[in-house]
Amino acid sequence: MRIWHLIDEHSPQATATTLELLSQSLDRLDRVDQRVVVLGGSKLRATLDRLGIRVATVIGTPYGRALGGLFAVQRLIRRSGPPDLVHCWSVGAVTLATMLLRRLPSLLTLTLPPTRRATHWLRMMTQDRRSACVVLPISLTIRRALLSGGVSESAVHVLRPGLDLSKISHASRASIRKQWGIEDDDRKVVVLVCDPPVTGNAMTSALAVSLADFVKHRHGTGISLMVHPAARHRRRAARDVSCMGRPDRLIVDQRIEEPWNVMPGCDVALATG
Repeated sequence: MRIWHLIDEHSPQATATTLELLSQSLDRLDRVDQRVVVLGGSKLRATLDRLGIRVATVIGTPYGRALGGLFAVQRLIRRSGPPDLVHCWSVGAVTLATMLLRRLPSLLTLTLPPTRRATHWLRMMTQDRRSACVVLPISLTIRRALLSGGVSESAVHVLRPGLDLSKISHASRASIRKQWGIEDDDRKVVVLVCDPPVTGNAMTSALAVSLADFVKHRHGTGISLMVHPAARHRRRAARDVSCMGRPDRLIVDQRIEEPWNVMPGCDVALATG
């Protein structure tokens, strides 16, 4: 059996967390040939290499968009033959797979709530009798978004990802915290977790952490918040904590894009609604 894993760089799902799920699905099945086909450029390829994912084919596409690789993927199919199953990791990828391999089964793993436009498109694809597309959201929240958008219930099945705790190296806690300027365990670090990490609201999270800090430590010295440098309202949050005289209350670290690299230094994970 031959399986192609297909993802485009333009997709909001082309993040380290989604790619790690892709990695976990490889080399787990005997007698199954699994190939990773990337639609995009060097940025996505670099992330895959960093995660140790062996890429079979890289197809350069304009702006990393899946449909830009239409003819190149068509040539790849002619050259190597079609797969038996296409596992897509973005809406653009499943669109391309449906266009080129309409009668072959395709899976779409959704790690993020789809936009209204994407939901409408998935509804049309799953209702097309000529295609065999199944959507695998990783949570009930994403499933509800799909069903409320008219996607057929029979085409949507929740598949929750497992947790690979072996990726977290607890031995690195001291060195990570030292890089943040924290020398002891008295200070607690709260990490703002969201996918992608740039969607997190640093302002509201900093407010929540500051309130918790004040309640527990009247002088506000015990808790810091860690966010991505491109998190929403990050500059405003930094300005406010500086005005309070506690600039160390906000930690900015881009490594949160691969959360397992910073989790050992954290004490609490904060997910905002």
